[in-house]
Amino acid sequence: MSLLLAKLLIATVLRCNDREEMVEVAKAGQVVPESVLKKQKRSEEWALAKKQESELLKKKKDADRKLIFHRVRLQPTSLTL
Repeated sequence: MSLLLAKLLIATVLRCNDREEMVEVAKAGQVVPESVLKKQKRSEEWALAKKQESELLKKKKDADRKLIFHRVRLQPTSLTL
Protein backbone atom coordinates (compact mmCIF):
# COMPACT_ATOMS: atom_id res chain seq x y z
CA MET A 1 0.00 0.00 0.00
CA SER A 2 1.43 3.32 -0.93
CA LEU A 3 1.96 6.05 1.61
CA LEU A 4 -0.51 8.34 -0.14
CA LEU A 5 -3.23 5.70 -0.05
CA ALA A 6 -2.56 5.06 3.64
CA LYS A 7 -2.84 8.78 4.44
CA LEU A 8 -6.08 9.00 2.49
CA LEU A 9 -7.44 5.99 4.36
CA ILE A 10 -6.55 7.44 7.75
CA ALA A 11 -8.07 10.81 6.86
CA THR A 12 -11.29 9.11 5.74
CA VAL A 13 -11.52 7.05 8.92
CA LEU A 14 -10.95 10.11 11.09
CA ARG A 15 -13.68 12.03 9.26
CA CYS A 16 -16.26 9.29 9.79
CA ASN A 17 -17.96 9.74 13.15
CA ASP A 18 -20.36 6.83 13.21
CA ARG A 19 -20.45 3.31 11.94
CA GLU A 20 -23.03 3.94 9.24
CA GLU A 21 -20.80 6.54 7.62
CA MET A 22 -17.94 4.04 7.56
CA VAL A 23 -20.14 1.42 5.93
CA GLU A 24 -21.14 3.98 3.29
CA VAL A 25 -17.47 4.83 2.73
CA ALA A 26 -16.69 1.13 2.41
CA LYS A 27 -19.50 0.68 -0.11
CA ALA A 28 -18.23 3.66 -2.10
CA GLY A 29 -15.07 1.72 -2.86
CA GLN A 30 -12.71 3.06 -0.24
CA VAL A 31 -11.21 0.55 2.13
CA VAL A 32 -11.91 0.85 5.85
CA PRO A 33 -9.72 -1.30 8.08
CA GLU A 34 -11.52 -4.12 9.81
CA SER A 35 -9.90 -3.21 13.11
CA VAL A 36 -11.51 0.23 12.98
CA LEU A 37 -14.93 -1.28 12.34
CA LYS A 38 -14.44 -3.80 15.16
CA LYS A 39 -13.33 -1.07 17.55
CA GLN A 40 -16.36 1.04 16.72
CA LYS A 41 -18.72 -1.92 17.14
CA ARG A 42 -17.09 -2.77 20.48
CA SER A 43 -17.42 0.81 21.71
CA GLU A 44 -21.12 0.83 20.74
CA GLU A 45 -21.63 -2.39 22.72
CA TRP A 46 -19.82 -0.92 25.72
CA ALA A 47 -21.92 2.25 25.57
CA LEU A 48 -25.10 0.17 25.50
CA ALA A 49 -23.92 -1.95 28.44
CA LYS A 50 -23.01 1.18 30.41
CA LYS A 51 -26.41 2.72 29.70
CA GLN A 52 -28.24 -0.43 30.82
CA GLU A 53 -26.12 -0.65 33.96
CA SER A 54 -26.82 2.98 34.85
CA GLU A 55 -30.57 2.42 34.36
CA LEU A 56 -30.48 -0.59 36.68
CA LEU A 57 -28.50 1.36 39.26
CA LYS A 58 -31.01 4.21 39.08
CA LYS A 59 -33.92 1.83 39.62
CA LYS A 60 -32.13 0.24 42.58
CA LYS A 61 -31.43 3.63 44.14
CA ASP A 62 -35.08 4.65 43.70
CA ALA A 63 -36.26 1.44 45.38
CA ASP A 64 -33.79 1.92 48.24
CA ARG A 65 -34.90 5.52 48.71
CA LYS A 66 -38.57 4.47 48.87
CA LEU A 67 -37.76 1.71 51.35
CA ILE A 68 -35.87 4.10 53.61
CA PHE A 69 -38.69 6.64 53.45
CA HIS A 70 -41.30 4.03 54.39
CA ARG A 71 -39.20 2.67 57.25
CA VAL A 72 -38.84 6.13 58.74
CA ARG A 73 -42.52 6.78 58.29
CA LEU A 74 -43.52 3.55 60.07
CA GLN A 75 -41.24 4.07 63.08
CA PRO A 76 -42.94 5.55 66.13
CA THR A 77 -41.78 9.03 66.93
CA SER A 78 -40.23 9.45 70.32
CA LEU A 79 -39.79 13.18 70.25
CA THR A 80 -41.07 14.89 73.36
CA LEU A 81 -41.02 18.56 74.00
